[in-house]
Amino acid sequence: MDIQNPSFRRNLKFLGGSVVGLAGLLAVWIVGGNYIASVQEKEIEQDLAAFAQRFPKTEPNDAALKLAASLAKVGFDGGASFSSVDRSIGSRADFKSSEDDRKAFEEIRQELKQYLDAEIAKPNDTVNPPSEKLQRYLASKQTALAELRQQVLNNEVPHWGTDISWILEPDMTARGPDYLWQVNFQQVLALDILEKYRKGQTEAAAEMLEVSWKINQPLTESPLFFPQIVALIVAKYPAGVMRKADRLPAQWQQRLLERDYRESILTSLQGEYLLQFKFLQDFLWKHSWSSILKDIGASSDRGMLSLIQGKYFSNLTFLTLE
Repeated sequence: MDIQNPSFRRNLKFLGGSVVGLAGLLAVWIVGGNYIASVQEKEIEQDLAAFAQRFPKTEPNDAALKLAASLAKVGFDGGASFSSVDRSIGSRADFKSSEDDRKAFEEIRQELKQYLDAEIAKPNDTVNPPSEKLQRYLASKQTALAELRQQVLNNEVPHWGTDISWILEPDMTARGPDYLWQVNFQQVLALDILEKYRKGQTEAAAEMLEVSWKINQPLTESPLFFPQIVALIVAKYPAGVMRKADRLPAQWQQRLLERDYRESILTSLQGEYLLQFKFLQDFLWKHSWSSILKDIGASSDRGMLSLIQGKYFSNLTFLTLE
């Protein structure tokens, strides 16, 4: 090929100019991309500060601590926050249920859920008697449930406290509270309420319905996504037994209508978004790309997301109910 050819020289010059232009565009894209990312990061940090101001740190109130002690007597270990007080609940003997009580519930757990699902699904107000096994379990808890009922009715709504500091300053070793007890205990309350209605004890049943409602309220007010999901799961039990009740006060209909679950879910989704942002930001600051790529190479079949979740978020086991 004749490099002296004018046509070839024009093409070479054009190619050289194109490469320079492409390099310039790439530089602009990188700088512009970094600038846009920086602006977006600042906006998210501002959202995070506003979110933290909206949900300041609080500790469990006295009603929650009393409830924890009453729950232990029924056979459940209460608690639902990241607060230092809440973390200490498990170390106090009066807040810890006995192994026999926990075992007794596990023995009726599946049967209880099946019974409740069947009764709640019925389109009428009839209540079939539970099995003898469920009746024996409920009878063994009547004294503890009566004490808990009075404790909850005579105190304010039990709040377990709010602490989102582990989001503001990401703690990848943080272990969240166990919300499973809420679902299990609400099932026991639903069984007790249905039995009271079936036996004509309408006043006692209405009081226990109030207990169920008050205990569930802190979950609906949580700024985190998972408690909101648990609250929706739990709400089907008091809502289901209400259909069996005769002449419930009008306040119950108002309660069901006044709660805007869409707003609370959207708020919790914002918290979940900010949580993921802070964890990922902290992850990228603490771990070099070379170490990340090395780990990805060792687990290439799972991908980067699985690597992050498995290696660095393995302690966040509270994200599953079971």
